Parts: sequence; C-alpha cells; structure tokens
Amino acid sequence: MKNKKIALILSGGGARGFFHLGVLKGLADLGIRVDRIQGTSAGALIGALFSGGKSPDEIAEIFFKMNFLKLFRLSFNRKGLISTKPLLKALSEYFLDNSFESLKIPLTVACTDIRMGQIRYFSTGELLKPLVASAAIPVIFEPLEIEGNFYVDGGPLDNLPVKGISKNDYYLMGSNSNPIGPMRGSINMISSTERAFFLAVNGNVSESKKECDLMFEHPGMGGFRASDLRSGNKMIEFGLKAVQEKKKELIQFI
Repeated sequence: MKNKKIALILSGGGARGFFHLGVLKGLADLGIRVDRIQGTSAGALIGALFSGGKSPDEIAEIFFKMNFLKLFRLSFNRKGLISTKPLLKALSEYFLDNSFESLKIPLTVACTDIRMGQIRYFSTGELLKPLVASAAIPVIFEPLEIEGNFYVDGGPLDNLPVKGISKNDYYLMGSNSNPIGPMRGSINMISSTERAFFLAVNGNVSESKKECDLMFEHPGMGGFRASDLRSGNKMIEFGLKAVQEKKKELIQFI
C-alpha cells in the first residue's frame, strides 16, 4: 500500500465543502501528498483550486471574500433561476489558462448530462465550464452548454465520484461533507428542498463509500445548511478532526 499513489474524492455539498478544506489541511499537516483529485460540485471547485496551487487557507479566503449575492443574481429565464455567467467570470481570475492540463494535480469533475440523464467525467480540455456545470443545481441554476450538450450538478448521479480510478494504482480516500442525521432548524420550502436533494444523493454516495479505502466524515456536518458560509471555519475544524480520527490508518504514509 505504501507504493500506491493517493486519490482524494471530494463530495458535493454547497457551503459544506469547507469540510474538505479541513481534510486537505489535516493531510498536509501529516505530510501526506495527494496525487489525484476527483470531485462533484463544491468538491470539484475546491479540488480545482487546490490542484491549481492554492492552499486550503487561500481557498477559504477566496470563498469568504466572494460576493455570492452578486454572483448568484436571478436571471429570470426558462433555463434556470440563476445565471452561471457571473460565476464563470469570477473563477476565470484563478484559472487563467482555463484547462485541466494546466493544473498541478490531475483533476476529474463529475457533471450530469441533463438531456441524456447520464453522468460524464471531465478531465481534459476546457476547465471552467465543466467546473461550474458540476455545481449548477437543476432548476436553480441554468445548465451549461458544452460541446452541444447541457450539463448540471453531478450530485444526483454521482456525488462522490470514485469511478475510473484503478485501485491497483491508487489508495482511495473519500471526503463526504453530507452525513445524514436528524434535520435541524425550521422546515420551509428551501430547507425541505435542500433536505430532499441530499437524501436523494445519499444513495449513490453510500455505494461510492464502499469503494473507498478510507473515509473522512464528521457527524457534526449534518447540522449545517448547504448555504451556511458563515460557519466555514467550524466546518474546516470538523474536517481536521475527521483526519485526526484516522491518524492510525494514515501514519503509514508518513
């Protein structure tokens, strides 16, 4: 196992993606290098920024500084409530070459082909469109057109994308930011929709977790909303704790 490279699989989860930053920090603290990243939605965004050379602290700062009210303004068109164009523009600042090949760590991004009802994995060519498409929740965000097809959030079909990795070559570490626990807070249209989404994706996550050699999760993450950016530091802390809980398994890589 010591001769294997490490592939880190990052789940989607909106603002809960801050958890992945804690996982990345924890692995770095132990001197563990990630050789490949695969992600969906928030996991894809964080994976791309990390693969591009940003540290977990720098990525957290980027998210804290982003004006999401401006980025996620209503578009009032038939494709979705929110336009993806502002997010594409904002992310272009951090990916000047706009290609998977320019990243320092190989990255794979999972998106859903909304017309065909199939998952597609992007790992070469243009980076920004697949990256934003992977986080485009259906109905809320407009789909992105790539090569004549329309793509949205990869979460409904593969929220923890482990497919395509040879377990003979890689030790698979999964980071799941969406544990299912009792629902907290008030029940309204938004919270119920969010809850239903995560319950739906939990099925494919359960199957993917079985393929991972090691999983990072924390039950405390179930108490955060997917839009709760203000609790980012606490989620990072939970990610760090999740890594510490697996220290015995990880020590072999030091």
